Amino acid sequence: MDEEESTSHIHGVGDELVVSLLLDEEKKELQKLFNSPSENDVGKDLVHILDTSNWYQDEVMSTTLKPILMRLAAHYLTVEKYRGKPLNGVAKFHIRNGAEMHRLNYLADLSRKGMHNSAGIMINYRYDFESMEQN
Repeated sequence: MDEEESTSHIHGVGDELVVSLLLDEEKKELQKLFNSPSENDVGKDLVHILDTSNWYQDEVMSTTLKPILMRLAAHYLTVEKYRGKPLNGVAKFHIRNGAEMHRLNYLADLSRKGMHNSAGIMINYRYDFESMEQN
């Protein structure tokens, strides 16, 4: 994979899609954080930062990105679907087996794989065993 491919997409998500999901205030905040020439560049810059650096070790960067990444993760897990099922395989498994999404955890998995797959964000699922037994 060449440099352009690795920095222009994160797991198949193009920077245009990232920009379309950002709120106007988030675009302005990211433009300032990244010194981007325009708000239209922040998606590319965000994807690049997440793909190529230890951004989470920078307190200002980590603090600024937390609410944005948490909102994007929640959107991905709860809104983005294929045939009515979550896109994420783990979410699909748990939801299909009666769990509910309980809590997102920021920077919970700092392993290389965790940072690559989800910017370190993990989710807890909760099973209500009494409800499951009734069903």
